[in-house]
Amino acid sequence: MRNYSYKTLDITELYVNPDNYRYVEEVQDEISAIIAMFKVNVGDAKKEMINLANDIITDGLNPFEMPIVCFDDEIGKYVVYDGNRRITCLKLMTQYKGNADVLEELPYVAEIYKLQYDGDNSIQCVVYEEADDAIHFLNKIHNDVNNGIGRKQWDSQAKMKANAAYGNKTKSYAIVEFLKTNQNTSTELLDKMKTNRWISKLERVVSFSLFKDVYNIHFDNNSNMSYLDTEEQVLKMLSKLVDDIIMNTATGNFRFKSDFQGYVDNLPNEYKTQLKKKEDNKTENGSSNTNKDSEGKPSNGAKNSNGAENGTSGGEDDAAKNNQKKEDNDTGVGKPKNIPRKHAQINEALVLCKNYDYSEYECLNEKGKEMMVELESLNIKDYPVAAVALCRCLLEYTLKLWLTEQGGDFNSGKLPSCYNGCVNLLRSKDIIDSKEQSILNTLVNKENFITLLNTWMHADTDACVSETPLISGWKNVRILIEKYIETHKK
Repeated sequence: MRNYSYKTLDITELYVNPDNYRYVEEVQDEISAIIAMFKVNVGDAKKEMINLANDIITDGLNPFEMPIVCFDDEIGKYVVYDGNRRITCLKLMTQYKGNADVLEELPYVAEIYKLQYDGDNSIQCVVYEEADDAIHFLNKIHNDVNNGIGRKQWDSQAKMKANAAYGNKTKSYAIVEFLKTNQNTSTELLDKMKTNRWISKLERVVSFSLFKDVYNIHFDNNSNMSYLDTEEQVLKMLSKLVDDIIMNTATGNFRFKSDFQGYVDNLPNEYKTQLKKKEDNKTENGSSNTNKDSEGKPSNGAKNSNGAENGTSGGEDDAAKNNQKKEDNDTGVGKPKNIPRKHAQINEALVLCKNYDYSEYECLNEKGKEMMVELESLNIKDYPVAAVALCRCLLEYTLKLWLTEQGGDFNSGKLPSCYNGCVNLLRSKDIIDSKEQSILNTLVNKENFITLLNTWMHADTDACVSETPLISGWKNVRILIEKYIETHKK
């Protein structure tokens, strides 16, 4: 047994640990450690720390998690091994309230200084006699599941359910909820739905505009689901979709609109909305009756050179062609539409720094063009997981283009090493300069952007997609894409 005790300590007796595994660089003292806590590379540290401080003001400290500390003879205080984020917030609201050094480095900490903490400055802690014992239990808590010994994080479904209970329901959860609560859902499908790693695929599918057209399902601002088909038909459609996402490898990950378009093209009509078909039949019948009524009746319109009356059949043919072109664009068939950059103006889309003409994307080939068009028209606030997936796929695709062209080896299973190899190769050939190389190397080696993208895609952590690191990482990644376009301009 490892010796520990419970002790109530004043906030000034505690010392924020400078030797924290979260920090990117080493720090030497408590003030530096507090500043570094706002710069960790997982999630949006600034936003999360401010949120934590506000939560402490509202609900106090979590009674289920006491800080783990150990007395350090050299420092003369209790070094915090677990609970540094909480203690940092408390110190900024008490002991270091208004500290100029912190404020100079982190101006936004003023938001925490403004908070009025009325709680007790005395905190109950778990005190270990030896630092190694404290570190041992720290690893149990934070080092993933640790073969069942450590804290087991919620999977994507558990997180989704918890968020819904807290008033943050997603569209994918609304579908899951519909299937789970419907008494006619097959037990076989319900068993399949207990597996992991398919929710993110469903989330991407729901983000495609084609989803609404195929299934005639709508969501309000609170992600409540509504439909016009019968409940029986909706159950049939969604059961098929979810089952295919889980079981059918042909569906892939639905990373792109074209993936889903291909799936829909091969989907039997019985698994698509029936209401639209009925309305189409009505229209056809109505048109047929109109034609019959007009048979044998004189027309006031003059006939054109093709024998069609002006303003009637000739115009209808032109309108039909125009409508067909519009439908082709809406469904992703044919040449993609011009990129709507409205989201770029308010930082709601991941875009290149320059507004390239569509023809300049030719060097990316059809697949690359499609990804670029879709990414630059996607609102990351509404569809963050889809944006993450597209960002990662475009990065992987661009690396492959560069390495194939410049003579490097590409391996999708070792993306970070391929990325570093590509960056170094481009620098050796003076395609990028030393500053650009430094920026790109930092992105993966220090900021772990590729790891973040993978984490967000598969919802492996508690944190949801954070806009700030996503946008920041993209601004660096896009250097590779822009360089490729610039060097391949005709």
